[in-house]
Amino acid sequence: MNPLFYLLFLLVSLSSFFWLVLLYRFIKGFANVPVLERFEEDGESCVTAVIPARNEERCIAQTIESLLMQKAISKIIVVDDCSNDDTLSIAKRYQSERVLVLQTGEIPQGWVGKNYACALGAKFANTPWILFLDADTFVKDQAVSKALTLAKQKSLDALSLSGELRTHKVWDEIVTPFLYSLLNSFIKASDVNDPSKGAAYFFGSFILIKRSVYEALGGHEAVKDKLVEDRALAVLAKKNHFKISLARTSLVSAEYAPGVKNSVRAIERVARQSMQRDAKIAFGFCVAISLLFFLPYLGLFFVEQDPTHLLFVFSVLGLLAPLALSVKSAKMIRSNPLFAILFPVAQAHFAFALWLSFIKSVTNAPVIWRERAYTKQISKI
Repeated sequence: MNPLFYLLFLLVSLSSFFWLVLLYRFIKGFANVPVLERFEEDGESCVTAVIPARNEERCIAQTIESLLMQKAISKIIVVDDCSNDDTLSIAKRYQSERVLVLQTGEIPQGWVGKNYACALGAKFANTPWILFLDADTFVKDQAVSKALTLAKQKSLDALSLSGELRTHKVWDEIVTPFLYSLLNSFIKASDVNDPSKGAAYFFGSFILIKRSVYEALGGHEAVKDKLVEDRALAVLAKKNHFKISLARTSLVSAEYAPGVKNSVRAIERVARQSMQRDAKIAFGFCVAISLLFFLPYLGLFFVEQDPTHLLFVFSVLGLLAPLALSVKSAKMIRSNPLFAILFPVAQAHFAFALWLSFIKSVTNAPVIWRERAYTKQISKI
């Protein structure tokens, strides 16, 4: 038999194996993290919420209103990051003793806009805990009080919540669950919660952290030039031996880069910092991911759909595993699992964004994020 056929069989088998590993890591990782709904409410009002906001006129009102219903929140600080829509004027409607609205003004050299907005808001926090939320994060049913209970019972220094990811369009229903599953299978959520493991990341939509710990880390100034500031802050906390944790909940919802263009830019934002370390490794990673995604389809094409042939078996397995991953992920983030059958679209989208990020990294093209261009400011985690 043609040696190329044996090579294809080997590669398809490896691809199927890796998909099964990713599926296992995703399920196992979240099976061992706390569920917020199982905790009682904490009666203390000791949290300052800091919301960096740039062009969030669609969401900012509902975000503020959801926080005003949280008994644990004593102060809400909205920091407008040079918005050119009605974000600032909408936020100012809520200004009161409990709600403070700030403006960043011009972003200092060397800072990423969101990081500077977070740092500015944190300066006005005088409570034991600070809660950093994205401007599209909605909370309900005393989620912050329950998060406070969880943090205290587990003796945590910082807690981040994974909740619902709102998907308003068909494209987001198809792509978001697959992207979410990749992030949380490459890095197991349970490993983040294990102090003996080096894995660390936060979900930027909800980060509850002790103010004393935040200040000890140097705050957002310590990660001022990081585009993926939530992960950088988590890595810094774990390196300094602070206890961090992820938890699951249905009481928090956010958006993940809705639309094709925003989704591509979000992937590039995450990928570029790693790709800058070594172009050869970055190229190899892009090739490996592309093979992982598309080899099962190639296997089906060459085997002529003979169900008795092992190449057919492994090819089908290499498609069923990512399908199961997408379905499981969709259920977790409360998206429609019926769209999971279109996961090949999400695979092609991710591969395209990854290769585009590699090309831009090699050519030193800027990363566009929140209508700002970042080039030399992008630094490694």
